[in-house]
Order: sequence, then C-alpha cells, then structure tokens
Amino acid sequence: MLDAVVGSSDSVTLHRLTLRGKKWKYRGEGNANLVIALPSDRLIIRMRKREKGAPVTAEEELAELKKMWREVVFCCKMMIPLLGRAYIQPPVPAYMDKSEIKELEEALVSQRPASRHHKGIKFSHVTIYPDYAFLPIFLSERNQAVTYPKLISENLHDNMAKPRSEYSRSTSFHDPVFDENKEAVKTLLKISSLYTLHFDSPNCDNLDFVENTNDSSQISSRSISINSRGGGSNASSIIHNTMKQDYSSSLDYPSPLSTFVKQGSRRIYCSQFSSKRSMDFSTYCVEVKPKQGWIPMIDRRFTKCAFCLNQYLKVFNGSVKMHSNYCPLDLFSGNRSRMKSAVKALLITPQNNLKIFKDGQLIYGDETKTDIIEILKSWLDSPVDFIEQDVDSHRLKEKFSCLIIDALTRDLTMNENCPKVIEDEDPTESKENIPERIPPNLIAAVKELLPKEACDWSAKDLPSNCILKRILDVQKLEKYGADAIYDIYRRSYENESDDYAYVRSIPAPTESRSSSKSFSFNPVQRYLLATTAKDCSILISFQRLHEPSKERIPSCHLLRDLDNEPHVFNVGVSDLDPKPVSCIEKHKKRDCDVISACLKLLSVSANS
Repeated sequence: MLDAVVGSSDSVTLHRLTLRGKKWKYRGEGNANLVIALPSDRLIIRMRKREKGAPVTAEEELAELKKMWREVVFCCKMMIPLLGRAYIQPPVPAYMDKSEIKELEEALVSQRPASRHHKGIKFSHVTIYPDYAFLPIFLSERNQAVTYPKLISENLHDNMAKPRSEYSRSTSFHDPVFDENKEAVKTLLKISSLYTLHFDSPNCDNLDFVENTNDSSQISSRSISINSRGGGSNASSIIHNTMKQDYSSSLDYPSPLSTFVKQGSRRIYCSQFSSKRSMDFSTYCVEVKPKQGWIPMIDRRFTKCAFCLNQYLKVFNGSVKMHSNYCPLDLFSGNRSRMKSAVKALLITPQNNLKIFKDGQLIYGDETKTDIIEILKSWLDSPVDFIEQDVDSHRLKEKFSCLIIDALTRDLTMNENCPKVIEDEDPTESKENIPERIPPNLIAAVKELLPKEACDWSAKDLPSNCILKRILDVQKLEKYGADAIYDIYRRSYENESDDYAYVRSIPAPTESRSSSKSFSFNPVQRYLLATTAKDCSILISFQRLHEPSKERIPSCHLLRDLDNEPHVFNVGVSDLDPKPVSCIEKHKKRDCDVISACLKLLSVSANS
C-alpha cells in the first residue's frame, strides 16, 4: 500500500500511496477534507477537497504540497509540545496517482451525502493519520510480539513508486517552513517506513534499525540511507543530528505508523497498529468536539457563551432543527456534576459534537437513526438484566457519562512538562478606543431579548495534564478580546500575502537550565493557536477487559465503570491544522451573523 521513497537533500520524494487491492471505508467529511479509513491497517487517509469543474493547475498542486508540509511542521513544532505527545501523532505526507484519485472519487459518489457533491477530491497529495477509533498495539495486544500492518503491495517491485515528471515541481521546491525543518521532515518519512527502531539511551548513541521478520516476504527493498550532496549518510547519524534540534525531532514526535513503548530500561519505537486484535470485546470510540470552553473576560458581553449563541445562527439557517442543551463551559468546568450533564446533553443532541464508532464503524451521530440506549446496552450493560427499562436507561447514561469524564480527566502524559508561555505586551494598554467589530446597538438589542437563564461561567481547576486541561490552556492563550485582535489584523495583517506566515514566525521554544521550555507568542499568534484548540476533536477509544492483571496494561490506561467492569482506553486529538490569518476577518463576519440571527429569532419569539 505504501512505498517509501527518499529524495535528495534539497527535496523529499513522498510516500506513494495506493489503495488498489485494499479494503477501505468512507469515514466522513467536512467542508475542506474527506476521510477514508483502512480498517485492516488502523489508519485513516485525509484528502483535501475543492470545487468541482476546474482542473488542478501545477501552481495549485504546489501550493497544496506546501500547505501539507506546514501542517506537519505546525503539529510537531506547536501542538505536540502544547497538548502533549501522549495525545497526538503527527501526520505522514503521501501522494496518490491522479488516475487512482479519479477512480476513488467515482467510487465514493454513492457513499457521500448529496449535500457534499459540489466538491471533489482533486489533489494528489494526502496525509496519513492513525485511526484513533482503535486502540494502539501496546493496549490492544496481550504480550504479543510487534507486528506490522501490510503497508506494501505484495508485488512491491511492480508498484514501486518512482519520481515522475508531473511531480518534479512538487517534490523539489523551496519553502521557508520546509527548508527550516528539512531534516526533521526527512526523518519523519524515514521513521514511518517499515522498520522497528530500537535504542537504549535517550541520546541515541546506540541507534539501529531492526528488520521486522513477520512480513519479510513482502518487503523487497531495505534501503535506509538518505542521500546528500556529500554522498550517502546513514539514518543513525541523521537522526542523531536531528535530535539536537529542540522541536523538530521525529523521534520525539513519532509518525502515526509508529509508537513508543517501554520494555524495562529499553525504549522501542514500533508499529502503531497490529493486524491482530482481541475478539473478546468490540472497540468503541467516542469522538467529542468540545468547542470553546473559555472566553476572555472582555468578550463576555452576553449571558450566553459563544457556542450557545451560535445555536441561534444554526437554527436560523436551518443547519440544525433545535438548540443543543450542551454547553462547553460545563464540560470544561471541573465540576463533575456539570461535566456529566454536558456529556448527557451531547447524547440527546449530538449535532456535529458527538459521534460513536463501533470497531471503526459510525453507529451514532446527528445523521444516524440508531437508538442510543441499544448502543449503550450492547457496550456497557451489566450482567444484571432484571432492572426496569426506565431505570436501566438512566443508569446506562450515567455509566457512559462517568466513563467519558474519567477518560477526559486522566493524565496520560507520564508527567511530561508543558512548555510555559511568556507573557507578552498587552496591545490594549496603549490604545484607549479600540473599534468594535459588532455594532453596539445590535449588541444592546440582543442583550434585552436573551433569556434570563445564563450559561454558568464558574469553573474549578481541571486535573493537571489531562486532555481537557491541556486544550483549555491553549484556548486561554486568547486573552485580549476579539475586537483588539481584529484591530491588529486590520492594521498589520489584512494585506498579508501569506495566510500562514505566522507558522514559521513562531519561534522555537527556548530552554534554560533552571526552567522548562517556554514559548513566546504575539497576540495574533495567541488568537490563532487558541482557534485551533477550539476546533479540535477528542477521540476516546475503549475496550472492555477481562481482569487487567493478566493484560499487563499501563495503569493510566485502565478505567473501571460504575459496575466495576475494567476498560482499557486511549485518547487521541485530531483536527489540529493551523488557521489562516484571514480567519480573523471571517470570524468578524460570523459573529455579526450570529448576533443578527439572535435578534431576528428572539424578536419573533417576543412578539408571538
């Protein structure tokens, strides 16, 4: 399926991906990307969409390739240090033949919603991610030797990827983000090849690649060198040199095709997913888009939070039929009762904020018609079957919500330190009158009409290093208010030709002997990083167990439900792409639309 090809020192020849002969499933899509899953390999492929009709030009293909590199660098450089490597695996870039893209697009027509058909998959460049709907190998196998998914077609020589003339421009380019992280990207691609990497010491002095013997019959080429102008250079020295860079080490941030486990004092990078799985219990995955759990004090103009206000716009434009009872402030509150209520609200009105998968297959969400109680019975029902139906329903929801909250508040980082953020200069201190983005008369009118019942702004501290805490901390980088950020944008960024220039302008974290790593962000960088954290998805995979003492599973990955049944679980975070600077203008328009929709709907309600 995946042929690893390494380029010269001035370029990187991408992995060539082929799905011919592979079983794949349509997983879903958003406005910008379409996702398909490879169940046997526990991987997902994300493909960029664009409007149908116009052919893709060479310039557009090159721009797409540069954007893909930026996403990889942004993930390694920013999001993994801020959120924790325990929760994120960076993507692996790849490309597909255009003929296969066309075949795939035709095969997907019957599976995609009709409302999405105005866009297609036209770009050859794709990204490969771990499928967080499944458990990683070190949690899903009992003392199994490491095995690899079959990532290469059986006739490797016939399908071996070769650089082609149509890709000569896209595989050899000069881009500041790529150039600054060239060796890291090369190493990332090499690490994701079909090897197991063993090393005994953190400084990689004893580093070697160990061939996997389980699939040796399918692997015909074992080249492990990366070419340079000065001749061949073995992977050991390249990775050793790359380790000296603070944020760009692929060993610190392994690819989705590898994972990090411990065996005594020996550390091993191994294949992330196994071709074998325990068949005792199905794997369930709950995907939550928690949205905005923090709003700067200066932006708290209304009794409702941003998410709850946005419900008026969704109802007004018909994208949802009813308001959600979910409030992100409850989920991030640190108050267990409110957090459970938030999860139960998502069960009632999932919208696009909750999905449930069973063995990688979507079984519950806004567009499904399955009975949530039947799903919870299949997953969580206790052996006691004489409880009355209504009581059973209540207990199942309670059991589910407790399990989700326990997972979201568990520290999986093994005490990994989160970088500190250095305080920057407040842009509002030197300016008295910052222009308001939304007309004041519109704000005043909506304030008068909003229901008296307010969102609960109170909060307690979340457990240190849990995924909710890490996400909330990134959201809290935004602290100066949307009006101040928009004012800076209009004065300094509106005519910026590169929407993602800030990605390379963010400095690498500094480190001193007396303190941990620290970042320094300007106000716009803070806002854009916080926006990424507001739009991320958390995927929690669960599998019920027999007695865990027999499983040798790390204790931090074990939970017990209300009936004391053991579950192994894992947490992954996705949808962490960098936001374009131009989204600041888009957010201004959206916020105006939200307040206008509130006024129209509330006025009708007041007059009825």
